[in-house]
Amino acid sequence: MLFNSFEFLIFLPVVFLLYWFVFKSLKWQNLFVVAASYLFYGWWDARFLILIAFTTFCSFGSGILLEKKEGDRNLQKWISVANILLNLLIGASSELYKKLYDMGNCYSVPSIEYEFDKNYAHILIIGQSNEPEKLYEMFKEEVKKFILNGVNEQDFERTKKMIYGEYVKEYDDVVNISRMFLSDYFKGINSFDYLEEINTINVEYLNQVLKDVFNEKNMILSVVKN
Repeated sequence: MLFNSFEFLIFLPVVFLLYWFVFKSLKWQNLFVVAASYLFYGWWDARFLILIAFTTFCSFGSGILLEKKEGDRNLQKWISVANILLNLLIGASSELYKKLYDMGNCYSVPSIEYEFDKNYAHILIIGQSNEPEKLYEMFKEEVKKFILNGVNEQDFERTKKMIYGEYVKEYDDVVNISRMFLSDYFKGINSFDYLEEINTINVEYLNQVLKDVFNEKNMILSVVKN
């Protein structure tokens, strides 16, 4: 059946009318489109229906797998949010770090490590300080201030762009790519989705995660002395 054939002239309006005016349910509309597609391709050469059946099966199976991975995409979103929040709270350009540095209470930008899984998560802020207890109290006060006032939208957008750039730079290093892909493989997530998921984050969602994750009851200070 060709697009300029008499058969297609009849086929198209019949399919259009049946789709919109007979099959009201989306489920039946989808089934009807599949059946009409098989008829259209089979009209030319029925042998190609085997190939169409194979692609149908692959597409349907992929859709099911993508639906199951939706929770994993939420995990990627949480990782991106944690990265943004930690940089806003105690990153190199944060007010708290500048204050700590001026006081001589923090010798360098703290190292930030985190792990998020479906059943377990933790965030580590590691650094050297001559007054770790005071630093800890100041960090908790900064968290309270962020929760009370909310994250500044301009700071949020600036930091989100910076994190996005860091994600892109990860793909320039073979070692980073290997580490990231291996780690994400065991979490069951797709490393390439980080770039997509970070664009879905807004300041409202960030503030909600801030309240849920940075709860003082879940914080603890560990000090290793020389």
